[in-house]
Parts: sequence; C-alpha cells; structure tokens
Amino acid sequence: MAGLGGCATTSSCKTIAGPGWQLSGQAPANAGELLGLEGVTDTRDLIWLHKGDDKVMGCQYKSGLIYPGCSGSVGYVFEKQAKGWKSDGVVMDACDANGVQDTDD
Repeated sequence: MAGLGGCATTSSCKTIAGPGWQLSGQAPANAGELLGLEGVTDTRDLIWLHKGDDKVMGCQYKSGLIYPGCSGSVGYVFEKQAKGWKSDGVVMDACDANGVQDTDD
C-alpha cells in the first residue's frame, strides 16, 4: 500500500506544482528550517520538488484533505531571497462543498 500512496503523492504533487517543477532526488539541507516557516511538523511521505535553484516545494499527499473522501496534496512553497528563504505560500488540491475533487477540466 505504501507504493500506491507514493504514486498518488508524486502525481498529485506534480499537478498542483504546475509547469516547470521537477522532482528532487532528496530534501534540501535546510528542509527542517524551511518547513518550520510554515509550522510543518509531520514530514511523513513528504516529497520535494524544485524549480530552478531558488524555489523548492515540500509536498504531502493527504487523505480526507478537506472533506472525508476528498484526498489531495498540500504543497509548501519556499523561495530563496537575498537574505535567506521565505515561505511563498501553500498550494493544495481543491474539492467542492460535496467533497468532490475539482479537476479544473
């Protein structure tokens, strides 16, 4: 079952990241510091993506993200600035009020 979750994570994270983001081979050296900017303590099944050298995203697949039965990914985006890194916000899959996944088709 862990493999299936990993596939769902990768696919969902690539979707919410959008064009230009690539999977990273490993977490950045300062991953703990970056996640601390968003107060993230649960790092299970976290995968990392990058967009160039100045943007990274830690992403997790969550079941029942907003409503039971609505699963998706939450991405924490960080951008490198002249004086260090800053949080660039959170991106996530969306579900409608009935818990149906929004596919934006």
